[in-house]
Amino acid sequence: MDRTARAAALALAIGAATPALAAVEAVMDSSTPFTNLYAEELADACDREGMTLHTQSAEQSAQLQLRLVEQALQGAPEALIVNLVDPAEAGHIAAQAKERGVPLIFCHRSPPQELLSSGAALYVGADEGTAGKEQGFALAKLLDSHPELDHGRDRAIHVLLLKGTTGAPEVPLRTQGALGLLRMCGYNPVILDEADLNWDRAMAKEFVGAFLSANGTGDLEAIIANNDEMALGAVEALNEAGSNLGTGMGPELPVLGIDGIPEAIEAVAEGRMQVTIHNNIARQAEVAARMAAQCFRKERVTARSLGAHLQGQAVMVPYTEVTQSTSRFFLDR
Repeated sequence: MDRTARAAALALAIGAATPALAAVEAVMDSSTPFTNLYAEELADACDREGMTLHTQSAEQSAQLQLRLVEQALQGAPEALIVNLVDPAEAGHIAAQAKERGVPLIFCHRSPPQELLSSGAALYVGADEGTAGKEQGFALAKLLDSHPELDHGRDRAIHVLLLKGTTGAPEVPLRTQGALGLLRMCGYNPVILDEADLNWDRAMAKEFVGAFLSANGTGDLEAIIANNDEMALGAVEALNEAGSNLGTGMGPELPVLGIDGIPEAIEAVAEGRMQVTIHNNIARQAEVAARMAAQCFRKERVTARSLGAHLQGQAVMVPYTEVTQSTSRFFLDR
């Protein structure tokens, strides 16, 4: 049985003899590749811990997420895992879980620090600012090793910014992390254009395609995307314009994403995209499932029991840069 089928089977395993774990996945639409991958990894990790997993999508609606959380808690799950739509609602969700006596674990998108400090929930995720900094550092290294990518040889780098959903807290962290690190490395990012593109590949392709139709690639020196889906949309637009075809005939226009989804790593391996910053959701899912299992067994959650570095109530899983030279390692795992 493949992972997608297993996730579906687990979600339907009502009445199984293993403890039931309810989860609400909500950062992105459940049909997006990243959210699907996260749900599959979480289902696999819960399976390994001897638990079933039922997932629901809030479809990027904070109000829908609150209703789904309430419905999930009515089923008296052994633990609740929530991928927040809006961190401002974390306190409300924590109060609901506490009232029902259900252990609460937030994943991927962080709740406010004061909530974690209060001990009301656990969290596993990654540092979004670090992801952006890794992106900026990767671009700086590319420019250092290929000075011809800086067309004017003036360290002023003309970029397109492809940003996620308006108001999503990781958008400014990833964006400013990338631009700030680029400046620290002695480059001056000049924004030719930018747009909030809802993490969406088709929207990114349309946006970059329109820019290329109006301006060509002459002044453009890099494309920085807040996630891989938008980076892949940019690559598709560039391919249609005859660029970033992965011919190996010379350095391509740098396109950088974040998440490390398989299709993006393939594009990096082929040379059509230059860098993705790998978000280790398999490890995040493993830690979240272990937290849930230990809560269910009434065990104390510690760094040793998790096999991870626990900072207060949180585990932060590092991001990793993926380039063409390291892409095969990630594809073969």
